[in-house]
Amino acid sequence: MSNVIDIYSLGFRYGDADFDIETRPLFHKSWDDVNMPVNKRAIVRTDTDECLGVVGPKYKPINHKEMIAHQRLMIMRSDLDTTNLIESIVTDRNGARCYVKHTLPNQFLETPDGDTAALSFLGVNSFDGLFSFMMSAGARQSVCMNGQIFTEGSSTIYKSRHTQQLDIHKGSRIVGKGLEVMMQQNELWKIWYKTVPSHEIIKSIFAATINGDPLDEKTGNNKNYIQLWKLYEDVYKPRQGANLWAVYNALTHWATHCQPSRKNSSIISLQNRRANKVSEVISNDHLFRKVA
Repeated sequence: MSNVIDIYSLGFRYGDADFDIETRPLFHKSWDDVNMPVNKRAIVRTDTDECLGVVGPKYKPINHKEMIAHQRLMIMRSDLDTTNLIESIVTDRNGARCYVKHTLPNQFLETPDGDTAALSFLGVNSFDGLFSFMMSAGARQSVCMNGQIFTEGSSTIYKSRHTQQLDIHKGSRIVGKGLEVMMQQNELWKIWYKTVPSHEIIKSIFAATINGDPLDEKTGNNKNYIQLWKLYEDVYKPRQGANLWAVYNALTHWATHCQPSRKNSSIISLQNRRANKVSEVISNDHLFRKVA
């Protein structure tokens, strides 16, 4: 479903995601043909009886319709220009996976390097384990059904595994509050773009990001410190210039494009830790804001 619409007229239309789910216990046959329960549950469409995924007992499913409704409500409660809003709802695997994207053509984000993109909201959900639950707002966002989620430009994200800690109301608040900050910081980004920090300042910023000392030799050999410098020197400095904006983009790239070093480690947990650290660093008066 993809159309240009008035968000207030959406009502209870959910496109291909317009179905309900329930969880059902699973069994296996014993040698004497007795049904033996197993420690798993099936997530089933109530309209077709199709199994959309098999999950553990602590898995917390979120109905696609609930995700869509929360995202719509979050937009309606904002002060954003929703004129000619575009909604796209896409499902896959008979409804096991879903994403909803709202694009606001008349609400722009302008980056300091002159790029302009319409603001969009992206919600992602699945019952087969491919996607964690996610709500986000940013400049350009998309998702592929093979598991890749792409965000570019400034974005604010709530992401959670389907556990009891998943709180869709909290997600709406986090994304909504983050969006306010993001819109307010738009002018600050332009200042960062015009600010050329010294080599020593950049060293201090990157060292603080990894909780290191810029004067300590161990910091210079740290793989994350080296990666931050590589992102700045090889990717963002050539593209955006030797400015604080390029430093900022190196930091956000490091936080959002990471992979855990150990097997079975949570990429979500690692991304959250790094994002929180980057937020702390760019909020530091000495290292970042006073530079501008």
